Order: sequence, then structure tokens, then C-alpha cells
Amino acid sequence: METLADRLNRAMKHRKVTKKADLARACGVKSASVADWFNGETKSLGDKAARAAAKFFRCSRDWIGSGVGQPNWEDEPASQAAEEAVKPYTTPPRTLPVHELVEQLSQLLEKLDKADRQAAAEDLTSLSRSPDSRIARDDLTRTLGGTPPATQQTKRTGT
Repeated sequence: METLADRLNRAMKHRKVTKKADLARACGVKSASVADWFNGETKSLGDKAARAAAKFFRCSRDWIGSGVGQPNWEDEPASQAAEEAVKPYTTPPRTLPVHELVEQLSQLLEKLDKADRQAAAEDLTSLSRSPDSRIARDDLTRTLGGTPPATQQTKRTGT
């Protein structure tokens, strides 16, 4: 019986995919998780990862995830399938409205544990301190499960 690593290697070869990082992005997992898939630490994929990997490789979800059945390769060209699977993660940020960026970032960050989410929220907060970005920053902080920093009140004097 083929192991998960065997199936992944077979799929990568069949689709001429050379970067495991592309698979990680398409599945929404860390590179370390994909490394575990390939080194035998992980024996089968969970439903979400199997679905994403099947979409990425254009093959059967049951086969890629748990070895049941056959790959049933779809005829779409490999390079196009790989590009489509990674596209949501590689769209240039400048082309997206802020609310879409927040949504995509939120989906990616949901996969992190609480400490990593908090660290990411702190990093993102420190990136943007201008008054114009306060609302977007506060929305992002709330989305990530944090509390927006208190707005500093500046006392204005007439001249």
C-alpha cells in the first residue's frame, strides 16, 4: 500500500510540481506540516488538507488523503492547476480592498495557535501607526482576536 509520502511524491511528479512550499500555501499549512507529510510523520491528511491537496493536484481527495481508490487525475494542465491552487495566496496586496485583505489574513491566521496569532497581531499593529490607518488596524486587531490599542488623545491648542 502507498504511504502518504508515496502518494504526494507521485502527485508532485505527475503534475511536475517542484516546490513543496506551493503545496503548503495551497493547503494553508506551514512548511513544517508538509515536511511531516513527506517524511512519514503524518500517515493521512485531514479532510480540509486532503480537499486542498486534491484541488492542487487535480486528483481524488480520498486517494491523496488516505490512499483509498485511484488518483483519477483530471486532465487540466499541471502548471495551470498549480497556479490556480496558489492564486488566492499570491494575489498582489495592492489590488485588493482592505476588507478582502483582512478576510484573507484572518483565514490564514486562524490556522495559527493563540501565541502565534497574538505575535502576528502585535507585528501588524506595529507596522501601521499613522492616524489614517487606525481604523483598518483596529478592525484587523479585532479580527485577530485582540483588543485595539487605546487611541492617544492629543490636546489641541488654538494659535
